[in-house]
Amino acid sequence: MYSILLLPDQREQIQNRLAGIAEFDDDYPDHTEYFWVRRRDYSELGLQASDLARRLRRHAGMPIEEPKPGVWSRDQELRDQIARIDDERKEAERRIAEHRKKTPGVLWP
Repeated sequence: MYSILLLPDQREQIQNRLAGIAEFDDDYPDHTEYFWVRRRDYSELGLQASDLARRLRRHAGMPIEEPKPGVWSRDQELRDQIARIDDERKEAERRIAEHRKKTPGVLWP
């Protein structure tokens, strides 16, 4: 029951985090950090909600429908989304670190 009641609070925490990022985001017009965080956090929240629904069905003795192999899966799409975002961030951080090495005399924030 606590997990169900926690979902709206988790959503509000995401919204607050996004508001903080938006306030200080200077990456106009792309707002890359904002959209990475939004997509990743809501994907994680979706996976939590899906797991919760699965647990509730199991507890209630209801059938749990799993996608057949080769058929689109919402949960797999969300996991893939998280993996893509993590890969994009790592690549961006690598490029930034490489750029900083090329320009050692510049003071970086």
